[in-house]
Amino acid sequence: METTQLNLLWRCFPAATDPTDFSFEAVGTFSLTDNKACTQERSSNQCPSDCNREILIIHSEAPLTIIAFDEWLKDFPLSKCDYLLYNTGIQKQLFAFCELTCSLPQYVDDRVDNVGKRAKAYSQMISSWRLISESENPVFKAQILNYVRKIGIFGWRNRQSSPSRGALKALRSFVNTPGSQTHIKTFQNYAFGENFEFIQVKYPHTLQV
Repeated sequence: METTQLNLLWRCFPAATDPTDFSFEAVGTFSLTDNKACTQERSSNQCPSDCNREILIIHSEAPLTIIAFDEWLKDFPLSKCDYLLYNTGIQKQLFAFCELTCSLPQYVDDRVDNVGKRAKAYSQMISSWRLISESENPVFKAQILNYVRKIGIFGWRNRQSSPSRGALKALRSFVNTPGSQTHIKTFQNYAFGENFEFIQVKYPHTLQV
């Protein structure tokens, strides 16, 4: 895994540990999860016992570096998103902030009595962007702005109807057909930073990047 960008990120948060310990490289199809959400005790609407804990599925033809951003900065009392993703090496096609949730549908949209999961995810991405862009070391921000496509990814899995491992095999061939893109939505009103898109991806549909 190429570490130049990781070292630049580390300079934004010099009090943190080495981010390479919280990073990995992936290419092709892979999935991300939210360990906190999947280990949280729930009194109702439990996930199936054989749940695979996937929340977001991504396919990339080029290698990506994935940083568990929230876990890396867990000792910092700051609001931040779950992951940072970007193309590895000299190719600067994609940079993304990523927030995941496994929630019931009624909690995704804003309600009169509560802020929804989508708005919270957007807020955490904004906070993460500000942490980087307002840090004492501006080099990593400058690197981000060089990427062709900059997005915020909100990965959502419906906990009420989350398929088990067995059911997923039957679903995969269906959800990745062209018509399934209706479950991958761009929200223009949530655009942020310097031309960041905001995309919502409903599991088990695959985001092609």
